[in-house]
Amino acid sequence: MIFTGVDGNRTFSVDFNRIRRSWKPTSKGGKRIYVIPSDKVFVKKEESPVKDIYDLRRALSIEVEEKFGPSLWDVELRGHIYCLAVAKDFEKPSDAYALDPEVFSLARALVSFGVSDGQVLDLGRRKTTFVEVVDKDLKSYRVLLRGWESVSGDEKEFLRSLISSLGVSLKEPFLCGSGSKLKGVEEVLGKVKRFEGIDPELVSAYGASLKYVYRDCSPDFVEEEVSQKELKKVGIALLGGVALYLGGLIGAQESLKVFTKKIRNTEKTLFSEVFPNTPPVAVRDQVKTLIRVPTYSFSKKLQALGNSLPEGAKIFSLEYSQGKLKVKGEVKDRESLKDLSVESLKKTPQGTYEFEVVF
Repeated sequence: MIFTGVDGNRTFSVDFNRIRRSWKPTSKGGKRIYVIPSDKVFVKKEESPVKDIYDLRRALSIEVEEKFGPSLWDVELRGHIYCLAVAKDFEKPSDAYALDPEVFSLARALVSFGVSDGQVLDLGRRKTTFVEVVDKDLKSYRVLLRGWESVSGDEKEFLRSLISSLGVSLKEPFLCGSGSKLKGVEEVLGKVKRFEGIDPELVSAYGASLKYVYRDCSPDFVEEEVSQKELKKVGIALLGGVALYLGGLIGAQESLKVFTKKIRNTEKTLFSEVFPNTPPVAVRDQVKTLIRVPTYSFSKKLQALGNSLPEGAKIFSLEYSQGKLKVKGEVKDRESLKDLSVESLKKTPQGTYEFEVVF
């Protein structure tokens, strides 16, 4: 079977033999697996409180709806760990066989090179992505909204500033992305490795093409199938339904009408008790309109961020943990940060100021 990883306008295909469990690159096109760019997807890995993927999906649907609103999302369950992926500003292509968050694509590319523990640093045009793999599995990742197109001067100084903003300890990372060709990258990063035989700009597409070769916890955003547990429930319900149908076909329509009418009347009665000054018309729609979901502290922090940062400020990264929003970015004037809780401030060779503030 042929799988084609698609990263923007870049593609990479592999021919996978399921019986022999072997694969090889091919120029032919196959089932298209689209990469969701790392800056357009939120990924979370946690221990799962439940063992059934369908029960987990129902539980997470409430969390996703409240935190992100209507979103494109999926979850994968591997043992006792679940991986949740929520995409933003990304529409699933009509010819997509599956989707793959880029951090998983990069991690998988590393694993395909026989690496169990390692790092990947993707220096892109408009963003930088760091991925850490432990025991052949995605351990952590960082994304900076800053790439090589923002270089305005010495490339080495830019790379030093970039790595400093990344805030991780690099240990012989595998480099990829168009920025991996910048001059002096080895001098700044020290000993690095490359994906030999793979164009640096094709690594994400390459990793995505191997999604079904090296299986991991990456959600695929494929329409879910009914579990065996659900099938049993449906089967029992159908058997019971057939018995009821055969035993009480006559009068079923009228009984249904009476039952439905009773439900509607009960809804109206309860609605009037709770909202005595509002006439019950379309009760269910009215309840949805009247109920207000509490605003999450994260949303409040983002609002505070938007109100506090000066015009023209650049944001490189956002970290939210235990009620605190940590923001790293760059401003032209240090005075514009005087009213903020600045944890660190550093002047760049370009005369701007890199900052870290906490809300």
